[in-house]
Amino acid sequence: MPSAAGHMSLAIFKRKEIMAQTGSRTTTDEYLLKHPHLQFSESDRARLEECSIRLFYLGSELLDRARTQLPASLKDCLILQFTNYDTPQAKAGGFAPHLNIISISMGLIHRIWIVSQALRIEEHTRLNIERSMLILVLGHELTHVMFGHNEIVDEGPMEESAMEAHSDYFAGLYLARLIQSREADATLEATSAVVVILATALLFAELGGERTATHHSAPVRFLVVLAGYLRWAMDYCPIAAMQMQFTLDTNNLKTLISDIVRDEVLTDKVYTCIEHAMSAHEDSSETIKAVETFRRKWHQHSSLLAPIRDQLD
Repeated sequence: MPSAAGHMSLAIFKRKEIMAQTGSRTTTDEYLLKHPHLQFSESDRARLEECSIRLFYLGSELLDRARTQLPASLKDCLILQFTNYDTPQAKAGGFAPHLNIISISMGLIHRIWIVSQALRIEEHTRLNIERSMLILVLGHELTHVMFGHNEIVDEGPMEESAMEAHSDYFAGLYLARLIQSREADATLEATSAVVVILATALLFAELGGERTATHHSAPVRFLVVLAGYLRWAMDYCPIAAMQMQFTLDTNNLKTLISDIVRDEVLTDKVYTCIEHAMSAHEDSSETIKAVETFRRKWHQHSSLLAPIRDQLD
């Protein structure tokens, strides 16, 4: 007679087999049906659905690229799903290493869409900002999965805070690797750097968040992500790095925001985020030290990396 563990393994296998190829995505109609307080015109409903489909396939494509770095036995363990929650949230969970589900709520996709609709820019750039915001979310959760953060159950607030900062930093690295062409096109490299700054500032300004025991405030997270991006760009795209450093001047960044954001409430949110980020009132040095302290532990706990750990050490 199969044991309880055997039944669980079979259930995991079947769920993995069903979801592995496409993941799962709630539709805009399902989302709005569950949350009737959200009032949409037919045209807005269609545009949000289009955005949701576009970002879901982008996320699935990026996970396909991540799978190529894993052993064949783990190639189908990363799965993306868009859930029906209206609160903006993203999380990674599952039964590592057999199933790792990155869940992103439709509420978060909705917020990304709202932000993109508030921009006074050409369509191509607007879509790139949407893409970059999703890549940041996905990169953050993928870092949690790859480094085994979710497999540690005894962490205290400082270690959890370090995990979040570590994932924000790697989200910046991840975005840099994906958005920069590494071609000899100075204009394209510089433009991509501006898109990254805008996407990061808009995302964290819209989502907000004060300092807690386990998370830094949105302005500090904004800077941590850009530090990850800049670390990669300085090695591989120096023009992008120079453009980022120029644009991050407070006056230059505020001018850029005022030129492209047509919603006053969002503009004020971004201004506040930028001002708090540059004021350096919140110390992140202890968190950075904690990342260095715990990084080896996370690496060793990651069951996803276990088959290839000898190649990484």
